[in-house]
Amino acid sequence: MNFLTERRPYLLAVDIVVTIPPNLPDNVQYVKVVQQLQNLAPEQFQVFNDLREQFIQEMRVLDDQHREAAEAEEQKAADRLRQVADRQKKKQEGLSRNDESKPVDQWADCLAKWERIKREGKKFTDTDFAADASSLGNNVASRDNSLKWIRASEQVQD
Repeated sequence: MNFLTERRPYLLAVDIVVTIPPNLPDNVQYVKVVQQLQNLAPEQFQVFNDLREQFIQEMRVLDDQHREAAEAEEQKAADRLRQVADRQKKKQEGLSRNDESKPVDQWADCLAKWERIKREGKKFTDTDFAADASSLGNNVASRDNSLKWIRASEQVQD
């Protein structure tokens, strides 16, 4: 029935008029359509079959394209999951490699870093962000002299 509704203009262009009776059960509609097809001239019936076969082939191609797209999406999802799992694995490997001889900045586990800093009892200076005005950036530091970078522990209490 999809063929008849979707290709109706093509069928009408070659003088093939097949109507689907409304408000009837599917099996009754099918019988009525078959009766109409049996009344077609042999040439019209051949054209009808050719158009139907072409429609079927086009639908198969579309189905294949949709299936391939779905498979590609599934593959992408599987790849993303694999990447997440790989990152988790690398993170776990990094966590297990918190070497006490290395500087704490090179450790992967933030909680372990914090524990080591507390245990050592020293002030921690991040190598990426020095505790001075340079960490604010040139634009901010030069714009407002009242802004400065200090440690919270060095804040003057009123």
